[in-house]
Amino acid sequence: MEVRARAPGKIILAGEHAVVHGSAAVAASIALYTSVSLRFPSPSDNDDTLTLHLMDVGLDFSWPVGRIKAVLPASVNSIASSPTTCSPETVKLLATLVEEHTIPQEKSGIASGVIAFLWLYTSIQGSKPATVTVSSELPLGSGLGSSAAFCVSISGALLALSDSVKVESSQDGWVVFGEKEQQLANKWAFEGEKIIHGKPSGIDNSVSTFGNLIKFKSGALTCIKSNMILKMLITNTNVGRNTKALVAGVSERKIRHPDAMSSVFTAVDSISNELASIIQSSDDHDDDLEKEQRVEELMEMNQGLLQCMGVSHASIETVLRTTLKYKLTSKLTGAGGGGCVLTLLPTLLSATVIDKVIEELEQCGFQCFIAEIGGNGLEICFNDEEDNLLQGINSFRQSRNLIALSKNDNAGCMADEIAEALEDKDCSTMAGPSTTTTTSATQPRYANYPDVVKKCDIDINTTADGVILPVCVPKRVPTLVLTNYTQSSYASYLNNSRYTGVGIGKEKDWVVVVLTTDAPSGTFSNVAAPRQSTVVRASQGLVVLMAVWFGIW
Repeated sequence: MEVRARAPGKIILAGEHAVVHGSAAVAASIALYTSVSLRFPSPSDNDDTLTLHLMDVGLDFSWPVGRIKAVLPASVNSIASSPTTCSPETVKLLATLVEEHTIPQEKSGIASGVIAFLWLYTSIQGSKPATVTVSSELPLGSGLGSSAAFCVSISGALLALSDSVKVESSQDGWVVFGEKEQQLANKWAFEGEKIIHGKPSGIDNSVSTFGNLIKFKSGALTCIKSNMILKMLITNTNVGRNTKALVAGVSERKIRHPDAMSSVFTAVDSISNELASIIQSSDDHDDDLEKEQRVEELMEMNQGLLQCMGVSHASIETVLRTTLKYKLTSKLTGAGGGGCVLTLLPTLLSATVIDKVIEELEQCGFQCFIAEIGGNGLEICFNDEEDNLLQGINSFRQSRNLIALSKNDNAGCMADEIAEALEDKDCSTMAGPSTTTTTSATQPRYANYPDVVKKCDIDINTTADGVILPVCVPKRVPTLVLTNYTQSSYASYLNNSRYTGVGIGKEKDWVVVVLTTDAPSGTFSNVAAPRQSTVVRASQGLVVLMAVWFGIW
C-alpha cells in the first residue's frame, strides 16, 4: 500500500515583527512543495525495517522495527486520533536512534527533523516496517516554512493510511482532506514543529495545512480564501539570520522610541488588514490590475516600515535596488536580516523582463524561485502516478518560468511502448544514449523500434527529432523518480523552452518520458545527441539515465 502527500511552504505577505507587538499579519501558502511517499511492504517483500530517505540532503536512515520497539517503552504508544506532545525523555530516547547514523557536521540540524519524523511515525502508525521518501522544492532555513511543510506532509501521509482518517483511495489525482482531517493533521504537525523549534507559533504549519492565506493577530488565526492570482519572485539571499536577535532588536527599539514605534506598528496593522481585504475581495467590478497596484503599494509601505524597525540587511537592499531598476516592488519576508525577499510579478510583466531580473539576481549569488501564492494546502494522492510525475515536472518548469508541458498522444504511445520493451531489462543493462535519424543502424536499441514509430503514427523520415528520457528506479518510488528527472542531467532537457508536449509510460521499475516540440518541421525539434551515457546511483538502487533522440512525424 502506498500514499503520497505534499504540503506547501509559506511566506509572510505583511506584518512580520509587528505581529509580536499586537498588529495583524498575513501569511500565504506558496506553490513550492515538500512531497512524501509512504509505502508499506507486502508480505512477500520480507522487509522488517523502517527506512527514511531524505533526498535533498542526501541522507538515509534505517532501523529494524525490533530496534524501535526496544528503545521506546510501551507507554509511549499514542493514538492517531489524539495528537500527543513528545516528552523530553522520549525525545532523548528517539535521539539515540538517530545517533546510530552518521550525520555530517554541516547537516547536523537535520537530526531534530528526523526525531520529529520518528515521533510522528510511531505515534500514528506504531512500529511497523515502511519506506518513507521525502523531497522538497523549499530551501532549508530560508524562512519559507520548510520544517512545517515537512511535518505537515509526513503527518498527512501517515494519517491517510490510518484508521483515524477516511479518505477514498480510489479518487484520482491530488485530493484535500476534509476539515476535521485537516485539523488533525495540523495538530500532529504542530507537535513535530515543537520538537524541531521548541516553541513555534503554529502559523507555519497552519498555512501549510490549510493553504490559501491566514491572517493572525494576538494569537487568533483567520483563514482567508484568495480571489486573485498573485505570482511572486522569491529570492533567497542565502544569508543566515538570528531570528531571536532580530526580534529582540525591534523590542529594544520600541523601548527607546515608544511613541514612534507604536505608530509604526499601527501602520503595519492597517496594511495587513487592507491587504487581506483586497486579496479576498470577489467584487466583479474590481479591476484586477488596480488591485495588483494596490498590493504593490502596500508591499512598498510595509518594507519601508520594516526598515524603520531595523531588520533589513545589505543583501535585502541589493535585491530591492535590482528589482526597482525594472520597476518592480519587493519586500523582505519573515525575520529579515537576510533570508528571503518577495517581488510581485504583475500580470502584464513580460517573460523577458523576468529572465533579466533573475539573471541579475543570480549573478549576485542569490537563488530565485517563481511561485503563485494562496493555493491549496495539504494534499493526498493514492494513484495517478503518471499525472503526479507530470505535475512534478511542470512544477519544476514553472519555477524556471517555463510553460507547462501538455500531454501528447503520440508521445504517450511511444513512451508506453518503450517502457513495455524495457520492463524485463535489468537497470544496469542499458548502454545509451544513441542518436536516431532514418537508418536502422542509428535507431534506439529497443525491441521492434520501427514497429513502435509506425504504431504511434510517427514518421521519422519527415521531421527532425524528439527526446526519450528513461529512468530505472527499483519499485518506482515516486519522489525518487521525480528527483532523477529534476536533479540529474535530464534537468537540462526539462529546463528547455523548446519542449511543449510530453508522453509518460511505465512498466515495472522503468519510467519513460518522451518530450515533444511544436517546431514548424514537426512536433520534435532538431538537436545534437550527447556522446556519453550517464549512470547515476541513487540511495534506492541503480538509476540509469539515457537520452535518445529520434525523428517524429
